[in-house]
Amino acid sequence: MGNNIIHISKVRQAANEEWDDIWSHCPYATYFHSRAWAGIWQKYTSGKMRSAPVLIIFQDGANALLPMSYTRRYKGLIRNYVSSPAGTYGGWISRDTLTDDHAALLLQYLLKRYRNLKWCFNPYDPTISQLKVVPTRQITTDIIYLDRFANEDALLNHYKHCVRKQIKKAQRAGLTVSPAENWSQWEQYYALYLKAIDRWGDSAGCCYSIDLFRYLFEVTGPSICLWLVKQDDSIVGGNINFYHQNHCVEWHAAFDSDSFKHGVRHLLIHTIIVDALQRGYRYYDFNPSGGHEGVMNFKQTWNPDRVAVPVIEKR
Repeated sequence: MGNNIIHISKVRQAANEEWDDIWSHCPYATYFHSRAWAGIWQKYTSGKMRSAPVLIIFQDGANALLPMSYTRRYKGLIRNYVSSPAGTYGGWISRDTLTDDHAALLLQYLLKRYRNLKWCFNPYDPTISQLKVVPTRQITTDIIYLDRFANEDALLNHYKHCVRKQIKKAQRAGLTVSPAENWSQWEQYYALYLKAIDRWGDSAGCCYSIDLFRYLFEVTGPSICLWLVKQDDSIVGGNINFYHQNHCVEWHAAFDSDSFKHGVRHLLIHTIIVDALQRGYRYYDFNPSGGHEGVMNFKQTWNPDRVAVPVIEKR
């Protein structure tokens, strides 16, 4: 009977090819679980944040990967770990179908092994809801489940009236939406971001340097897209979205404040959602709102499902 009890048989550093392979085949992995995402932050911080992926091998043959990263403090004596950089979804990923028992062991390992840890749970992991854990705090994200909609008209009917009104206003104003094609357009987007930072003042939190956007531009492809809104060939707004498996998620946005009256944000989001629907993605994720009530209220006008994202922080 004892031989049927699942246990962890081995823990070791994961090789790059193992990380890529597991991430590519895990049905609930997001872009935030990728080696590329960890690598962008390692590069942006000049190595102050470093990736430390761990492969967990179970006695029954199942494997799981923890895409961990860390920074050092107190002259390198203490490591602060994050399950994914920049407060994004973390947790394990796997090619195998993990049971609640596997998840319980992974949770136990994470909490015991990492004394200094920040971990935002992945709301797409089917084992998360079964875990018996009290989070440090609870945040939320807003998700539109695209497989509920047959076409664009169905989506439009799902939104609140104010959203449909703003989309029509933007279309009448001649606004257009398309992906960025070159670095010059990314630079113009970054200029809008700096103006937005000035408007937000102290509420802006941090301000990313242009280096981060350059690194994102360098890995653009199927996983990263900067969507731009133009008015008379001038860029007046944009959204950076990440794509992986069934998941499309917003990560960063900036707009010319004079264009809000034309419905610029609404047309942009609607265009991205329709594109994701037509390309077969199942989820459009607005991402957690950082506690900004106005942002949360704006997202609710799209009639998404509000989903809990538990957060564990250990220090």
